[in-house]
Amino acid sequence: MSKVLDSYLKQLQEDETLQEIDPTLLAISATSAAFGITNMAFRVYKDYFSKAARRCKDLPAREKGVCMVKAKLDAKSEELGEIKRKSSECSKTKNPTKCRGKLNEKVKKLTNQVNFLKQRLQQLSQMEYK
Repeated sequence: MSKVLDSYLKQLQEDETLQEIDPTLLAISATSAAFGITNMAFRVYKDYFSKAARRCKDLPAREKGVCMVKAKLDAKSEELGEIKRKSSECSKTKNPTKCRGKLNEKVKKLTNQVNFLKQRLQQLSQMEYK
């Protein structure tokens, strides 16, 4: 294996027709970019939710549920905003359309989750505890 690699590297060094590296080869794939953006946004969500959840831990049971749903809603909204802010990085990929498509799927999913959490928060806020 190393003999094949060594001969290949030697041939590359001897080949005078090689010019500079094509910049399109340096572009990352659309899937990798979309994954990186969504992964980074999830880390933002996780960090934001953890901090907010710590604020809820000492509340009474009635208020804790509302606080946790609000914390999750705020964290999901932050994750959604982060994906929207970073979506312009798709233009640097080999296939920007595919990257944007993957991010749009994630945006739709997060938008549905945010809407559900808003409805749930409204329901919890209107509930009367005995």
